[in-house]
Amino acid sequence: MRAGLQKYMAVVQANELGRFKLNRRLVLSRCSLQPDTKIKFESLLGASLETVDIFPVNSGFCNSVYKVESNTGAKIIKLYSETSKLRTESQLRGVADCLLAQVQMSPGVSALSPEGIVHDYIEGAALSESDLCTNLDLAFTVATVLRRLHKLPIPKEYGNEPLIWGWLESMLNCMKMRKPLLPHGITVAKIERELYFLRGKVEVRSTR
Repeated sequence: MRAGLQKYMAVVQANELGRFKLNRRLVLSRCSLQPDTKIKFESLLGASLETVDIFPVNSGFCNSVYKVESNTGAKIIKLYSETSKLRTESQLRGVADCLLAQVQMSPGVSALSPEGIVHDYIEGAALSESDLCTNLDLAFTVATVLRRLHKLPIPKEYGNEPLIWGWLESMLNCMKMRKPLLPHGITVAKIERELYFLRGKVEVRSTR
């Protein structure tokens, strides 16, 4: 369910967190797009980009996030990175985002594809760790939202096995093929042994 908690979505929303006043706002600058990125944008929006302004948002975790403004309003577009695609099968991308939008815990989803997702834009400020450590009322409000999140049913599309094992195995298989440069003393084989050791420990504890 981490997709529902991306930093660019952790905004001060009027219905839940709007009573907390934060001075920061996202400072954005217009950008131009590479041709392949433009094609992905137009596919998601279903329209030409000739009449829109595009601003990169730097608070995404590992994907490319943009604010798009047009005469019909503003949207947030998230284009999935290769890392994101690696750990999440195409049919599962955006499932959690749509679920959270349905229960009004994240901005609405207006378009979705294996390449990215389009959210409604909500004006606000990104929350920082400092905000949560210095404002107990705000921290309590966020904790209440997280409690709601953790009570949600797991989408049936995810099946019964924890997603993290599939994510880690996918990335491990990629490392085997690409043979990345690792720190001294660390090998792909050691990482694989550690992964299976930890998985075994977790699964034994979960059956008790």
